[in-house]
Amino acid sequence: MAHCHVQQGKYLEFEKRLTNALLCPFTMGQAIPLWQNYWKQVTSDPRSGEEAKERMDKYQAIINEAIEKEQRQEDEQQRKKHEAYGEDEL
Repeated sequence: MAHCHVQQGKYLEFEKRLTNALLCPFTMGQAIPLWQNYWKQVTSDPRSGEEAKERMDKYQAIINEAIEKEQRQEDEQQRKKHEAYGEDEL
């Protein structure tokens, strides 16, 4: 579906879907090389590369925020697990 957006010239929609694909554990593996190739190409365009870089940074911030949220949740689960078993905090 995402490739159809590129073929139709709907780049902004493609970028949103590509970002969502990176956030999904089921599609992340296939989305990573696509993300890398796509942004490498669009940010190297001399006419629109700077604008593309700004969009890429915006989507990267969304991804980073999701990673940090997941890490906080994992840390909290580990803390609760240790507390439940009476272990000292690490």
